[in-house]
Amino acid sequence: MRATRRTFRTAAVTTGAIAALAVPATAAFADTTPAPQPAAAGDQDQTQNQGQNGTDDQGNDNQGQDQGQGQDQGQDQTDPPVPGGWESKGTTDLGDGWSAAVQVNASARSAKADISQNGAVKGSLEAYDGSKSTKIGDYTFTLTSDGTITSKQDVTPPKPGDWESLGTKDLGNGWTADVKVNASARTAKADISRNGTVKGHLTAYIDNATTKIDGYTFTLAGDGTITAKQDVTPPKPPKPGDWVSKGTTKFSDGWSAKVDVNASARSARAEISHNGTVKGKLETYNGSKSTKLENYTFTLSSDGTIKAKKDAPKPTPAKRVYVKSVKLADGSIAKVYKLGTCHYQADIYGHGTKYDTLDANNKTAYGQHNGLHVALKSNGTVTSWLDGSGKHDQNQHQNQQQNKKTAPVAPHSNGDRTLPRGGVKAGAENVSANTSGSGSDNTPLIAAGAGAAAVAAAGLGFTVYRRKHNN
Repeated sequence: MRATRRTFRTAAVTTGAIAALAVPATAAFADTTPAPQPAAAGDQDQTQNQGQNGTDDQGNDNQGQDQGQGQDQGQDQTDPPVPGGWESKGTTDLGDGWSAAVQVNASARSAKADISQNGAVKGSLEAYDGSKSTKIGDYTFTLTSDGTITSKQDVTPPKPGDWESLGTKDLGNGWTADVKVNASARTAKADISRNGTVKGHLTAYIDNATTKIDGYTFTLAGDGTITAKQDVTPPKPPKPGDWVSKGTTKFSDGWSAKVDVNASARSARAEISHNGTVKGKLETYNGSKSTKLENYTFTLSSDGTIKAKKDAPKPTPAKRVYVKSVKLADGSIAKVYKLGTCHYQADIYGHGTKYDTLDANNKTAYGQHNGLHVALKSNGTVTSWLDGSGKHDQNQHQNQQQNKKTAPVAPHSNGDRTLPRGGVKAGAENVSANTSGSGSDNTPLIAAGAGAAAVAAAGLGFTVYRRKHNN
């Protein structure tokens, strides 16, 4: 393009030079002066260049030509917008989701904008040689002809008598208040709620207003300020005869007691529970009282003090293990059981009926029945013998123990008296082989009990006894 312009200018210069030489010749022969002709744009450039070259008589015509070329190079670097063309200024963020895509036309002194909210076009705006505004929703947008755009949210003052919401105020502990004010009326009102449920209403005109709801005092000012304060009421002294709670006392294993006292009546009462379930009640007057619940004993005093004591575990009875059966001297049977080390028992049976039980626990147990004597040692050994005369010496007793006689002999009298029928539980120890008799120094201590009475009722007798000396 520059080459074309240079060629054009060179041609123009040449043409101009020729024309300049031709003018005087023409004028010399012209009758009138010719009217000036408008020069074309190329001719103007040519004339300027010729003028510049013409003023230079030093032969520097090329310098003027080079200056024209330098100007052409500067103009060619950035082409100016075409007159009447629109140029984009990009997208302007106006806040709250609003934006505007703006274009300007400098030669027309104009600007235009597409206004959008959250990407959706909501309106457009154009401005010429100044500014222009438009209202979309609650916002007013202003565009100037240089492409500057602004937005402003409308704030309309309430009309006289209008209520304006101040929103919901959090008052703590689940309490909230929905507050409204009427500035022109110098009035405020509030709906007071707890955990979403409306509990009351409050209206204040100029001065503060208060109300009490569920142990709280709420204060509302005319400007809409609201506060909440929990009431603190000092406890009243109990009236004579009133019951006063002493709270709940906790024990082990899930036990607890809820206690009340009546000081004027010198009384106390308790509701006793186990794992939250009421198991019993206890009352006392001017002292203490106890009750037993399951394996605990509870004691309540009239001042409200309650204690719990766990019962000692009961000893587990020893398990009897059958060992053997022994035939006794009169044909009776002794069934022997082991309960532990050095602890045996023997059940004595005669004619299918149980007479009684001998218990040898670390000591020998003795028993007798109508002349039949039985001894059970703590190692489980059983011996028996018969007393045919009513008397029996130590040597005979020992011999009979060694021989373990078992021949049955019918019961008999010793001449003085018949041995008493019946018996008691075994447990006699340190009994000699001698039988009892009148005038004897070894008079037995006969013990009788419920077992003896039962056996006597059946017409049988078995006696467990103690003598004064060891065997």
